Amino acid sequence: MKKNNNYFLSPSIFIVFLPYFMFYFNYKFYIENFLIIISIFLIDKFLYQKLKSNYKMLILFIINICFYCLNVYYDSFYIIHELRLRYFLLLYSFTTSLFYLIIYLNRDLIKIHNVFFIILSITYLFRFSIEYYNQLNFSKTEFLQKIKFNFTKINLSDTDSNHPILLIVLDEYAGSNEIFNYTNNDIDKEFDSSLLEMDFLIKPEFESKTERTTFSLPSIFNFNFHNSKIDSIQNLDKEFKKVKGFDNLLEDNLLVDSLNSKDVKSFSYGLMAFKNGELPDSNFYFWWNDQNPDLNFISAFFRHSIFYFIQNEFFRKNTYIDLFRKDALNSLEKVSFQNRSFYYFHLYFPHDPYSYYEEYPYVDLNYPIISEEKYLNEYIKYRRWFLSKFEKILKNKKFENTRIIIVGDHGFRHHKDFNSLNTTGYFKGFKSEDLDKIKSVQDLGYLINSSFKK
Repeated sequence: MKKNNNYFLSPSIFIVFLPYFMFYFNYKFYIENFLIIISIFLIDKFLYQKLKSNYKMLILFIINICFYCLNVYYDSFYIIHELRLRYFLLLYSFTTSLFYLIIYLNRDLIKIHNVFFIILSITYLFRFSIEYYNQLNFSKTEFLQKIKFNFTKINLSDTDSNHPILLIVLDEYAGSNEIFNYTNNDIDKEFDSSLLEMDFLIKPEFESKTERTTFSLPSIFNFNFHNSKIDSIQNLDKEFKKVKGFDNLLEDNLLVDSLNSKDVKSFSYGLMAFKNGELPDSNFYFWWNDQNPDLNFISAFFRHSIFYFIQNEFFRKNTYIDLFRKDALNSLEKVSFQNRSFYYFHLYFPHDPYSYYEEYPYVDLNYPIISEEKYLNEYIKYRRWFLSKFEKILKNKKFENTRIIIVGDHGFRHHKDFNSLNTTGYFKGFKSEDLDKIKSVQDLGYLINSSFKK
């Protein structure tokens, strides 16, 4: 290959990394980020440029696969394709190898290659700037209009009670009937039996309108935006995945606004704090706000690469999930509940990873190759352990003068014999005729809101 003295008209790993730098800065900003950028520039200038052309093309190909495949996959999923990552990786690798082979055979095309990556980096800069602006200027009214939400009234009876309401969400909670039908073991009915003795009413087959927490929780807190949709659950989940901002809709929601208008205080000990709610008394760890608080600038660089995905699949981290679980359980046990108040607790049980400090040592599931049966059996063990622990907490006298809703955000999603939209709801302090009108998990916002008078 004839040597080109113009840096921007020759193969360059620095230019190929330019769009990825945009992801890097957008995910987490560190001053040290510039160290990696400068290092890549120096490697490019003084090492890479001295390589033979065939090695240069090979390195560009490897960088493209390792650092862009995952981003292209998630950006195009449900919009262009519905492939599993393994198949998309094969297709992407084949296309990219063909692309670089053509460039290798026609060296002048490297100019187009470089221009493409420079323009792509500018595109990402604009994209992330717009997303940041939208984050700062989020409007739930505009967002709900965007997803064509229509408020549907549910007529529930009036209540004179000022007792606090506790919404306790269990993550990926399969109902006891489904579990019992699989195990035929009476131990899987014990939790329901105990709650019946504690005067709970149970909806054993309680439907969720989605199998994803990212949609289930915002829908609960915004009076069921699934109600205004007539499409299938699967198609709705695909439609909503194309829209960003559902986490904002959990943070800034209609239910808390409505409760504020009635002088009812709202507290979150869940995935995110309420923007218009009360601040927790303690230094609570909100997991959705920062899932990797110990991330450094080097690990952040690989966050959007295929390396991170492989590491997450084979060695799923549980440290901060367990911290979130511990904070939520401790808050449930220690918070002094006030009258005319609403409390949201999100207990990240019995969702994997199956661990809880020394009480339940981490179970290495080897996710990519584990069988359905083994995964389910580990889930059932963990579920039994958690429900035994949870039952003891609920027997505390502090819960006597409270109204409680315990519900799964969705069912178990990883076995062909289980319905991922089927969970169970447990209710204490509510009228059975009102519960009959609550048709899905996402209707619970109506129940909570109507349970406080102005």
